[in-house]
Amino acid sequence: MAHATGELQLTAYDRNKFSTIEEIPGFLEKRSELGHIEEALKNNLDNHALCRQIVDTENPAKVARDGKGGLIAAFGWKVVKFLGKGKDGLTFYGYRYGHEKESTHIVKVLTNYGEQYHNHTAIFNAQLRRMHHAKIQYTPMIFDQVIKKQFTHYACKKPFQIHKPIGEDLYNTLVEICYMNAWCIRNTGFVFWDLGMGNGRNFMTDTKDGDNLKWIDYGGAGMVRCPNFRSLYKEHIQDLPELTLESSTQEGLKGKENLVEGNSDFVLMQFLLNYEHHAKPEGTADVYASMLQVRKALVPEMKAWIPGYLVEDFTHNIFDKFKNSNWLIDSTWTRLGEHIKNEYT
Repeated sequence: MAHATGELQLTAYDRNKFSTIEEIPGFLEKRSELGHIEEALKNNLDNHALCRQIVDTENPAKVARDGKGGLIAAFGWKVVKFLGKGKDGLTFYGYRYGHEKESTHIVKVLTNYGEQYHNHTAIFNAQLRRMHHAKIQYTPMIFDQVIKKQFTHYACKKPFQIHKPIGEDLYNTLVEICYMNAWCIRNTGFVFWDLGMGNGRNFMTDTKDGDNLKWIDYGGAGMVRCPNFRSLYKEHIQDLPELTLESSTQEGLKGKENLVEGNSDFVLMQFLLNYEHHAKPEGTADVYASMLQVRKALVPEMKAWIPGYLVEDFTHNIFDKFKNSNWLIDSTWTRLGEHIKNEYT
C-alpha cells in the first residue's frame, strides 16, 4: 500500500525547473568565477530555489556557511536570522530563494540525531494534515509543517517571542500544555515529554503580550508513542507515512527505547525535572533528565529516590497525586490540567 508523505502540496513555483544553468539568475554575470559550482547546478536544475542559493553563496553545498562557520543558507532557504542550535537541528528565520516578497518561514535543518527520530515527526504532521483536510479542528497550540527528509519549515510572519512565565502565568501555561497533550494522545497517539531545558522552553508566544501560546519543537525524539498509537495508525494508514522507527530493530537506540515507545514513569519524571530545572537552573535536574533518555534501566531506580531529590512544593504535590497514574493516556493529562488549575491558579 502506498503511503502519503505528510507534505503540503508544492506551489507552482516549486514545480518549475531550469532547463540549463544559463537560465539561473546571476550565473552568466559571473560565470568565469563559478566553475566550481557548475556540476552542482546541473545536478539540481529541478530545484529552482537551491540553484539560486548555489549561485548566491557561490557554494555547491546544500547547507552553506560563511567564513566563520555561520549558517547563511540551506536547501534553497536564505537565512535572515539564526534562531538557535539544538541536539536535533539548526533553526533559522528566512525566506525561499526566489520568494523574497512572499511569506517568511521558520526552517529547521536536521542533525543526524534529529534524522534518527524524524519518522515520528512526519507521522505526527501527517495526522494533522489528515485532520485539516477532514475539517477536524485541532488544538491551537499545534501547527502543521512541511516535512522534508533533512529539514522542516512552516510559515511565520516573524519569529515567536520567548515565553518565560512566572507565578500564576506559569501554572496557566502548564494547564494549556496538559490539555494540548491530552488532545495529542487522543487524536494522534503521541505525547510530548520534552518541555525544553538548556535551550529554553519548547513553547513560545506569537505576540509580545504573551498571548497565543504555541508549541515550537516537533523533533521526533521529543514525542513518544502511547498505547493507542498502533490502533490510530492502522485506522488511518492510507494517509500516513510508513512507520519505520522501531527501537527493537534499529542500531543506536539500545537503552533509548523510552524515546520511541512511551514509558509512563519516564514522562512523569521528565515533567517534574523540567519544572525543577527552570525553578533552579544551576541545579542538576537537567543532568538527570538527560540520563533518563539514554538509560532505560534508570527509570525505576530514579522513581524510587526522586521524592528525596525534589525541592519544589509543586513537584512534590504532583508526584504524590500522580505517581501511580498512567501518563500515556489522555485522561491523566486532563486531570493534571484540572488539578493545576484548581490548586495553583
